[in-house]
Amino acid sequence: MDELIVQMDAGYRTMMQLYRELLGLAESVGESLAAGEWKEVDALLAKKQSIMQVIDGQEAEMSRLREEVREQLGLDSFSLSQLPETAAAAQLKGTIEELMDILDELQETEQANEAKLRRLVAAVQAELKEFDLGRKAAKAYAGPDLRGSRFIDQKK
Repeated sequence: MDELIVQMDAGYRTMMQLYRELLGLAESVGESLAAGEWKEVDALLAKKQSIMQVIDGQEAEMSRLREEVREQLGLDSFSLSQLPETAAAAQLKGTIEELMDILDELQETEQANEAKLRRLVAAVQAELKEFDLGRKAAKAYAGPDLRGSRFIDQKK
């Protein structure tokens, strides 16, 4: 049993490193958004996508390990609290707590980036609206040539 728990701990440590990389990328995306470096944002998002694919693969392995532990312990569902009180289980719990802290920080950073992006999109939309109004005004003034036209006022 301890061997499975040690494998789980190693897997979660790998995931923790991947999520740290995502956190670094998220912070870089925020900086690039603030600087208006859209090509850099695009490159960082591509890196994020590749890391997410690795995380998905790692999560599949972790799911397999959790299922194996669940079966060996005869549990209805996997639960950290139902693991035997061993050093390996204590280490796993600590690793998962640390991973949760990283995930919380990542979520906060992603939310901040989303807010920045929303503000930037709103600013661009406002500029486009202003540009459209200016274009309509210019079009109105550049209407048909009235120099040859004559207006006749009639008094009644």
